[in-house]
Parts: sequence; structure tokens; C-alpha cells
Amino acid sequence: MADSMQLLYFAGGLVLLFVGAEVMLRGTTLVATHLKIPRFIIGLTVIAFGTSAPELFVSVQASYKNMTGIAIGNIIGSNLANILLVLGVAKLFGPIVYTTNNRFRDAGVLIFSTWLLISQALCGSLGYIDAFLSLSALVIYLGWCFLGAQKHYLDELPEDPVISTHFMQKPAIAAVMLLGGIALTLFAADLIVSSGSALARAYGISEATIGLTLVALGTSLPELATLIASARQKQIDVAVGSVIGSNIFNALGVTGVIAIMNPGTPIPPSIIGFDLWVMTAITLVFVALILLRKKIGYKTALFYFMLYVAYCTKHFFL
Repeated sequence: MADSMQLLYFAGGLVLLFVGAEVMLRGTTLVATHLKIPRFIIGLTVIAFGTSAPELFVSVQASYKNMTGIAIGNIIGSNLANILLVLGVAKLFGPIVYTTNNRFRDAGVLIFSTWLLISQALCGSLGYIDAFLSLSALVIYLGWCFLGAQKHYLDELPEDPVISTHFMQKPAIAAVMLLGGIALTLFAADLIVSSGSALARAYGISEATIGLTLVALGTSLPELATLIASARQKQIDVAVGSVIGSNIFNALGVTGVIAIMNPGTPIPPSIIGFDLWVMTAITLVFVALILLRKKIGYKTALFYFMLYVAYCTKHFFL
């Protein structure tokens, strides 16, 4: 009975996390609009990194509670889910090819952030130096994006029909949505971490496995929602860019914040021995497709999906 309740708590936490992240994302966009922040900056920051808020909130909560398997596993697992699952689903909405002129910059930073994460993991734990390196790299990347942003392109991003309504344009509504979304996401993150840890103990599953699979899958839902919304409006480039930005933010931003809040956070040996290298291999293949402008066809998308299923199966049953 207790185990069933924990499953309900975990599932409810995932639902609340998705809703909270969506409300927070819309609220952030509205607040930025009311503050007259240029739309290209909103697109660059909110769209690219806003969907990574669940990973940040969950991993920070887990790290604060010394559940490092969930904290670190969520970073690695989310990056895997973003590529294998999210992009695999994207093929249902049209051909996937990243044609933007910034593909060399984005691919290069994604490789660098993955290399930095590997280097930090091989040291066995995260410290203040890791936080400085990761967050500094993230700030430099953002600055690079700002300097190279093509305003006319980002200004043409489709308007969100929900936040374009008269009711949603009120400043008070924007503030309530932002604060309410943050509060709901925090509550959901705490619920996921607590119930996930309880499930791991009840079923004899490691916290790392919970973080790498179930938690990572839940925190990747906003990326999936963004992809579907972008694909419906024929903006596949935006969707793929969101995945790249999210993976960069996970590797640099989430890792950096964890290192600051809980210096000395250990990296589970099981993740170092297997999952880290799976993520690296998948990332390198993804980067090759970006640089070569290769389209992801149905067979490749199906292979991605089956590979993700096999990865999760390995953790739970093998």
C-alpha cells in the first residue's frame, strides 16, 4: 500500500512539474515582455534554457538532500532523453535537420560542455572550481549568442496564442504566473525526489537508476512539449535548438549550481563506468548529424526510440 502511494506521489509530482514549468515559462515570457526586454533576448534565453528549469530544480533538491544519484543521474539521463526520445518523436512532425548558421557554434559548445562534464565526473566529485568553470563557460556562451544573434530572425518566432490574449497581458497576471510557477515547480521537485528515493529503497533500485530514467524522463517533458508546439508551426529548427540549449544548460548550468550548493557532491561510480560514456557517444553522433546537416529519417528516429527503450530496460531488468 505504501509503495502504491509513493508511485502516485511520483506520478503526481511529474504532472505538477510539467504544469509548473509551463506556467513559469509563460510567466517569465510575460514579465520580460512587460519590462520591454527585446524579443530576441527572450527567445535566446527563455526558449533555449527555460525548459531546463525542471532539471535544475529537481537536481538541486536532490543534491540538497544528499541524494546524489538522483541529482547527477537526472543530468545525464535528461541529456540522453532529449536526444533519443525527444528528437525521435520529432520525426513524427516532419524532417529533422538543423540548418541554422550557428550550428558550428552550438555543436562546438555542446561538445565542450560534454567534455567538461566528463572531466569533472572522472575527478569523482564536484567542487567550487567545477562550479566556476561550468558557470563561466555558460555565461561566455550566452554572451557569444547575444553578440551573434540575428534579431530579425528571432523576432519572427511565432507568438504564443495563449499569452497573446488580453487577460494574459496584465502585469499582475504575469507576476502571479511567474511566482506560482516557481512555487509549483519547487513543490513538484521535492515530491519527485522524496517519492523517487522511497521507491528506490522499496524496490531495491539504486537512486542513480531512478534519476537516469524515471526522473530524467519527467524533466524532459517540457522539451517534448516545446518540440511539439514548434513542429506544429513548422519551426523544427527552434525545436532542435531547444534540445541543444537544454543539454548545454544541463551540463554547465545545473552541474555548476549543484557544485555551489553542495560542494563535494560525489559522482556515483556506476554513472562514471557506463552512463557517462553512453551519453557521450550519443551526443557525438548527434553533433555529427548537426554538422553534416543530415536529416533524421524514420529508421533513424525508430532506432533512437528503441535505443532509449533498451537503455531504460538495461537499468531496470539487467
